[in-house]
Amino acid sequence: MPRSAAEYINSVRDGRIVYYRGKRVDDITTHPIIGIAVRHAADLFNVKDRLYDDPNYGHISKYFKVPRNTNDLLERYKLIYEDTLRFDGLFNIVQAIGSDALFSLMIVAKKVDRKYGTSYYDRVMKYYEYVVKNDLAIAVAQTDVKGNRAKRPHEQEDGDMYLRVVEVRNDGIVVNGAKIHTTQGPVANEIIVLPYRAMVEGDRDYAVAFAVPANTKGLKFIVRPVLEYDGNPNAVNAASRFEVESLTIFDHVFVPWDRVFMFREWDLAGQLAWTFATYHRFTAISYRAATANLYLGAALYAARANGIENAPHVRDWLVQMIMYKEIMRMGAMAAAWSPGLMRE
Repeated sequence: MPRSAAEYINSVRDGRIVYYRGKRVDDITTHPIIGIAVRHAADLFNVKDRLYDDPNYGHISKYFKVPRNTNDLLERYKLIYEDTLRFDGLFNIVQAIGSDALFSLMIVAKKVDRKYGTSYYDRVMKYYEYVVKNDLAIAVAQTDVKGNRAKRPHEQEDGDMYLRVVEVRNDGIVVNGAKIHTTQGPVANEIIVLPYRAMVEGDRDYAVAFAVPANTKGLKFIVRPVLEYDGNPNAVNAASRFEVESLTIFDHVFVPWDRVFMFREWDLAGQLAWTFATYHRFTAISYRAATANLYLGAALYAARANGIENAPHVRDWLVQMIMYKEIMRMGAMAAAWSPGLMRE
């Protein structure tokens, strides 16, 4: 069922383990910093006309519409661009990035199933149905902490520098490790975990993809201090909305088999990482083209405040910013017209 902003806010009061500046946060919705990110995410659920009628799943978020052709991608670009303008130039990522991950899993799961006779695609679609019907907020944890970057995952002195499988049980797997730069992870309902890079056979324990609720036992979020606002009384825009990032720690986290979407298929881990990145770059270029308006406006007002908006060199730089913004818009639309992923 589609949710309201209040229902989303209530859903993240679930006992999840979140730390900010070394202190456990009991209620992220009332925290002076993280609460802003919660309210920003909640605004997505207030958007008029954010839903569409899907023939299989009913009234669901437009972000979860699977793009199957150029028109679908152009609609997704427009949705992302216009929502970013609606949110003061700051994109609202909590359903876009999750859908990027789901679309990539749909594609790669079929490839793994064809090669290995697995049933990952059915698991992905079952999870997709759960997400869209419950109108969930999703974060994606992909980037590992890496350790020594000259070495592969299995060559690290500390085996947990990349997230890995440490135990296999009849009912699922147990994972250890950490992911960094998990945008809005601390305020999401679910965390989708994807491999970060291409792998070799020795890395097979690191070739894993799955999804867990944000309040899963053993899952911890260490939020990066929001220096742009925390302790900065002049951060006017940040005071109303921003998104948080976390170091996301998996300390012997159990994942049931029906939420495991890749397990030791090391030769296709790179394809999954790349496919997600490709979808998310389309999302990124779509919202950053809109975010550019924020910086363009700030530059124009700064020029006016200094009485130099008509100076030739200042006008040249403003035109350069406009050109950069329009090139990003062109890039998004060109990508939609050449949807190579749709042919997979």
